[in-house]
Amino acid sequence: MENQDRLPTDVWGLKKFRLPAAVLIMVVGALVTYLLCGRFRRFEIKPYPVPHAAFTNWNDVLAQPRDIGLHGLP
Repeated sequence: MENQDRLPTDVWGLKKFRLPAAVLIMVVGALVTYLLCGRFRRFEIKPYPVPHAAFTNWNDVLAQPRDIGLHGLP
């Protein structure tokens, strides 16, 4: 007898989540469809600009020594 009294309450509890779940599924589906239909073209992919080399050989590198500093965590 208790299950029969409780069933309508459980079904009503599930029904109130039906509309938000449907809206969420529709929004996510629309977004995925929009992106898969070629709208990724707007995201321009450019190669990273490679900086020019400062030194051309090891003699130039070794002719200009620099100090090396180490930082430790306290």
